[in-house]
Amino acid sequence: EIYLEWEELMDIYTFPGEEPRWQRARDIFCFMCFTGIRYSELQGLSKDHILEKRIVVNKQSAKTRIVPLNKYAGEIIHRYENKYYRNNAALPVMSLVTLNKYIKMIALSVGVAKKAAWITAGTAPVTFIVNALKLDIPAEIISTYTGVSNDRRIKLLKQKIAAEEIKKF
Repeated sequence: EIYLEWEELMDIYTFPGEEPRWQRARDIFCFMCFTGIRYSELQGLSKDHILEKRIVVNKQSAKTRIVPLNKYAGEIIHRYENKYYRNNAALPVMSLVTLNKYIKMIALSVGVAKKAAWITAGTAPVTFIVNALKLDIPAEIISTYTGVSNDRRIKLLKQKIAAEEIKKF
């Protein structure tokens, strides 16, 4: 699975963007990377779901989960808090195809060329999981915040990280 290293994610996060569409795509993608929420969950996220320093994510299975907003996700929310979008959306609405197109172009612009061809909105939750694992956050906690009920996927990512780390040795 494709994911971004922390430095690559920060390069995208700090990308100035040449036009508002690029900036919105950057912010949507980075918000997903910083919170671990999926594109489908983001589409249902309204301003009412934003609480002080946390968000309430409604899943299709009628379950909800509380996800803390870290500094970066909070900065992104703050950029859009006084703007109105259809259905009181917390962030700008962008089609998945459009988001993926802009994210690929941004990745190329910041020098993440090897991953640019494969990067999509689906890269965001994997980026969250991998970077959380690298911070030694327990898999159970990551599962709670991401809603990934399949611990096997997280364990496979953990093994992939370990294999990459051992190569350094």
